[in-house]
Amino acid sequence: MRLLALLGVMALAGCATTERIEKRPPSMDAISGKSVAQYMSCIVPKLGKIRREPVVDGTPARQRIVVPQFTSPATAAVIFVNETSRGINVVLHERSSNNPFRPRDIYNSVKECL
Repeated sequence: MRLLALLGVMALAGCATTERIEKRPPSMDAISGKSVAQYMSCIVPKLGKIRREPVVDGTPARQRIVVPQFTSPATAAVIFVNETSRGINVVLHERSSNNPFRPRDIYNSVKECL
């Protein structure tokens, strides 16, 4: 019975790929007067403390942060940080954005760094 439960959890863990998460409606779409570098120096260490180390890629003006889940390297959220003429635009896409009982740690970290 435990083996079946474990296999079920493992099968569901890979259901939400990074590409699928990026296509979901954003959990947050905000602007800030900070620069991309300032925001990245705040958000990346915060996410590293509460989750596994995030994967960052992009250019100095456009960054993409892939945040892993607690226990597996599967994607929990994708954060886009884009430079605008007045600061930055931060867009958060979460795997379980429509679940009211989801952990709010990523959402709160993104909000605190704004």
